Amino acid sequence: MQRQRIKSKILHSVGYSLFNGILHVEFKQPPRVYDFYNVPVKVYIGFMNSSSKVKYFNKYIIGQFPFDQDERGL
Repeated sequence: MQRQRIKSKILHSVGYSLFNGILHVEFKQPPRVYDFYNVPVKVYIGFMNSSSKVKYFNKYIIGQFPFDQDERGL
């Protein structure tokens, strides 16, 4: 899956699979990637359109969807 770089002090890039609803979020420091499962496309669109990606992530993604750290993602 291809990730798109975003402007953020904390987040590096984001990718989304419409086919299976997986949201990939890459953090800058320490470098790591998380896969969030069953994320609706409207949440992804809201995330990408938000003026503060970190605030949106904290409010609507973390704690709302199951996730795993993606060791292959870096």
